[in-house]
Amino acid sequence: MRKYNIELTGILQYVANQLKSKRSLDLLILKEIVLKMSGIETSEDMTSVQIDAMAGMQYLTHCRFQDLVFHKRFKI
Repeated sequence: MRKYNIELTGILQYVANQLKSKRSLDLLILKEIVLKMSGIETSEDMTSVQIDAMAGMQYLTHCRFQDLVFHKRFKI
């Protein structure tokens, strides 16, 4: 897991001040910081095949979890 040693107070205060001034463009700064720190990657132009593959991840994770529970229960 990555750890970031940056002070966010100033950046958050800047974004808050911009919002008070009715300028929301700087919310993009906040969005980018959160995405980078969380490790989440976004893709705006995915094919339907890629979307289907991403949707299957939840099912595969569930199957793996069930498999681990089964093996632990029966000590296989």
